[in-house]
Amino acid sequence: MAEFIKPMLPAMDDWSDDSMPDSTPMRDFYRGKVVLLTGGTGFLGQIYVEKLLRCEAKMVYVLVRSKRGKSGPERLQELYSGELFVVLQKIYPDYVQRVRAIEGNTRELKVGLTDEIRNELIEHVNIILHAAADVRFDNTLKELSLVNLRGTRELLKLAEECTQLDMFAYISTAFSHCERMYIEEKFYEPPMDPEEMIEIAEHFEEHPDDETNLNVLTDNFVHPWPNTYSFSKALSEELMRQYGKRIPIVVIRPSIIISTHEDPIPAWCNNIYGLNGMLVACGLGFLRIMVFDPDLKGDVICADFVTNSTLAAIWDRYNELKPLTQSIETIKNSEIANSDQENYDINCNQMMAMESKIYNVTAKDDGPTWGHISNTMRDMLIMYPTTQSIWCHLPNTTRYRIMEFFLVIFYHAIPGFLYDFVLKFTKNPRRLLPLYRKTHLFMIKLRFFMTQEWKFNNENMYAVYERMSKHDQLYFPSDVRKFNWDSYCYNYNLGLLRYIGKETLGDFEPARRRMKKFYVAHFCVLVIYYSLLALFYFYLGRLLGINSFISSQIDRIEPFFH
Repeated sequence: MAEFIKPMLPAMDDWSDDSMPDSTPMRDFYRGKVVLLTGGTGFLGQIYVEKLLRCEAKMVYVLVRSKRGKSGPERLQELYSGELFVVLQKIYPDYVQRVRAIEGNTRELKVGLTDEIRNELIEHVNIILHAAADVRFDNTLKELSLVNLRGTRELLKLAEECTQLDMFAYISTAFSHCERMYIEEKFYEPPMDPEEMIEIAEHFEEHPDDETNLNVLTDNFVHPWPNTYSFSKALSEELMRQYGKRIPIVVIRPSIIISTHEDPIPAWCNNIYGLNGMLVACGLGFLRIMVFDPDLKGDVICADFVTNSTLAAIWDRYNELKPLTQSIETIKNSEIANSDQENYDINCNQMMAMESKIYNVTAKDDGPTWGHISNTMRDMLIMYPTTQSIWCHLPNTTRYRIMEFFLVIFYHAIPGFLYDFVLKFTKNPRRLLPLYRKTHLFMIKLRFFMTQEWKFNNENMYAVYERMSKHDQLYFPSDVRKFNWDSYCYNYNLGLLRYIGKETLGDFEPARRRMKKFYVAHFCVLVIYYSLLALFYFYLGRLLGINSFISSQIDRIEPFFH
């Protein structure tokens, strides 16, 4: 199916010829750089690694921990040999030699680094790209404070010691201050001091028996933030503001991230978080209820727009600060020979300008609405169904909570109970109700972001796009203003089928025949289902005397129609 996904930009593997010069401002900047990356095993992290290696970075250190019996190097070897790296492998067959796994964990103090590795990083690293985060909305405040907040602080402390540091890049979220409806590219007042939150989390880490008290108070604690994740990101951004006085920092705020647009391959994804997961569940016929306001803009952003915008922001901010840092060094050196108040004041003013800079990476102002996204993806799922579906793709949508309550009962709870009842007698261990319960809890968390609309200021990011050379704009496609949902949704659906469902072109016809049978079965079930409901309400009405009351009212008004 990979060849069936239509490329929307020049093919990446053709960019090594004479039409794409080997030397461009951004490629020259990253060539020979040493990068420390966190989150390199995640969705975005893998795209960062691929692009940095394609830009001829000298070395990419990837912070990784052992997991499920596999060491860090084993995990990277498995991840970095997949379909995402096919283009890179054609250009640089030995690319894996420029990736090094280092054992570490953002949940630990000093991110779990040994002194030997730490000293090596301090001596050689040019760029720290912090993309690791626990993105679960329902995780405890203590856990997210230790991973997302303390882990970020520990990396900032490491960055302060790096002797060759050019930039520290932090991947935040556009919803870090979602309590505001208009979000500019600037720092806002944090909900509390991040160091205090870290101390609280460390206290409950040492006294786990008392953690229940924190969990009970979490909702009140994080209010008006809707979840612990966005709360932890708001506090992490405050750390960026504080440390930005001492080290060069850029903060990237992406909105809801979906599959890649084009770079290095169209519609690639390897996770089912957020919108990806909802669409996969709908395609399977599992998710029957979707809660969103169809008239509001769906602020979705392709993953490669995020990664390329990050690299562009790092390059641009470095160029902005370069003359400033050189000026500061000159002033400092002159103070050694001639220390006076005027030079001291200039130095202080210059240092004040070295604050962190924020870039919002969000959808363009006239982006698609949730209703438009839903309708186009429904058409795509009907045209290209999956062979793994358990029912036909007919989700019910609403923006109202009371309607959601009844729909969940009729389309999730009752069918799930009946399905599990049948499976129990067939000795099948699978159960739908636990999955529906987990899905419903996730939908409650996601509802907040799909029933409200935010306005984002993107001036900083748009200015970066304008300063990129024409060749860099092609090699680092990132300008969201050039994104068109209608031309992308076709690839997006096929990408989900290809990379998540592992479907092939030969699966479409069997899937369509299977879906036709599901539609016939669905119609029959509806007839039986609503007939039983009608009988239930009829006998209930007779039991309560409602039927006779309705009949008497009809008898009273019937003469007026003659």
